[in-house]
Amino acid sequence: TKFDNGKIKQKFSLKNSVLNGESFLYNELGQIEQKLNYSDGKLSGESEFYTNGKIYAKKNFVQGRLDGEMNIFDDSGQKSATINYKKDLKDGNATYFSQGQCVRKANYRADKLHGQVSDFSQSGMLVQETNYENGIIDGELKRYWSSGSIMEITRFSNGCQIGLSKF
Repeated sequence: TKFDNGKIKQKFSLKNSVLNGESFLYNELGQIEQKLNYSDGKLSGESEFYTNGKIYAKKNFVQGRLDGEMNIFDDSGQKSATINYKKDLKDGNATYFSQGQCVRKANYRADKLHGQVSDFSQSGMLVQETNYENGIIDGELKRYWSSGSIMEITRFSNGCQIGLSKF
């Protein structure tokens, strides 16, 4: 199909009147906005999403649902996040970046933080470690000096602080 200005709006492949294979969507300037893969009418495999002709996400689909690794990119094209999904929910490892530097490593289960979350400074130094259980802080929160030594330890149980923080 085409826009009124004659530019292509979308291209897609059909099999028995159902989306099957690659599908492309464009904006009125002719820049690609989405490159999707379908199998029997459902998103399947890697699909790409663009803004102003620049890629901002690569997502993997199984039977129409986010499943597997998703990569997000900033305006300069550098990776800003890698997040694992299972059946449309964050599940597994996630790594977040700023200007090419890892600033957070986290784990998810059923779309909730679960397990250790580590935060890093822009120079790559460990700043904080926190433990989560089903999206709620649980266990020790540790903050670090730039030297790497521990600055603070605070204990949590089910989201509530236990006792006093140690500095």
